[in-house]
Amino acid sequence: HPRDQILVFGTVTRDDKGLPVSIENVDHIEPVDLDPIRVGEITFGGRTVYPIKTLDASVSFDENDALYIAEIDQFGIFVCGETREMLMAAIEDEIAVLWSRYALEQNEKLTRAARALKARVLEAFQGSSDAAQTP
Repeated sequence: HPRDQILVFGTVTRDDKGLPVSIENVDHIEPVDLDPIRVGEITFGGRTVYPIKTLDASVSFDENDALYIAEIDQFGIFVCGETREMLMAAIEDEIAVLWSRYALEQNEKLTRAARALKARVLEAFQGSSDAAQTP
């Protein structure tokens, strides 16, 4: 559709008003896709975790900065990426941090708020047998 948004990566020439007049050396084109991102199996540091039930990240697009934005409110995840692939990688990185720093941590070392976050992470994800081991 002629009015659909697309991302184009290349060299942009702008006029005196800052508006684009040409794009050269284009190396990537993709339609802007605002569909939610379904979180699946995540492997990191020899560990694998999976969502216990369907988990989607909401997706928006910031036209001014040409960035995708994904959010998973229940974990306070807010990440950005130039492409959906980069966005998914950022989501996976955040979940890896949540698992490593909260799910695997001893309760005595966590604040009350951190224990509540740990409980939400453990309710939402399960790990393979090696994922449940402390580092």
